[in-house]
Amino acid sequence: MKYVQGSVVGAIRQRLNEAHVIALQLCGRFGSGKTSLVEHLASSLHHLEGVGILSPALPEASAPVATAEEVGVWYAPGVSHFTPEIFLHLLDELPLHSLDYLFLEENRDPSCTPPMILGCHARGLLLPVTGGLHQIDQASEAILRSHFILLTHGDRRGEVAFDVDAARAIIRQINDAIPVFLLSHAEHSEWMGWLAYLEGLRREHHQIKVVEESCPELYFG
Repeated sequence: MKYVQGSVVGAIRQRLNEAHVIALQLCGRFGSGKTSLVEHLASSLHHLEGVGILSPALPEASAPVATAEEVGVWYAPGVSHFTPEIFLHLLDELPLHSLDYLFLEENRDPSCTPPMILGCHARGLLLPVTGGLHQIDQASEAILRSHFILLTHGDRRGEVAFDVDAARAIIRQINDAIPVFLLSHAEHSEWMGWLAYLEGLRREHHQIKVVEESCPELYFG
């Protein structure tokens, strides 16, 4: 999309670029693996200065989420869903100077509500394999408005007979250019492809960081 000078979304992108922070939205249901994804990212990209998560306030009945030391987690009091105005205001509260990647958690059912345009560099959709193939058609509008798809909990696909090739085919009938990554906790996954995608975003937006050591391959659920 094009960013209009002076708009809220344009101001967000300007702030992020000035701070050399790549921001990504992670849209998915509760339990789809958003926080787990970022925790593993932080521990694998240990050469970076920082990885952070910005999340709506937890429901009162929820326990605090345990996170890796490398992850900064910020909850927005009184916020159930982010808007560009809220995100811009919250940027003033974050230590952007210490971050390389900032993730926004959108706790949304993608079959009902597609991700909003918030000024992030990319929007991602998390589809746990336990949701079956039918969730893909139900999330077609969200897939059209996303930049990447993460098939999470890949180690559990045998429980629901989830066909990864069929899933990719259905997704690409909806959006034939979107990258799809299968991420698994207990077996080989496409984690390194996901890392390469993130590094590609840095190059695309001219936020290149010199890396002297390779990233270890990790799995996550």
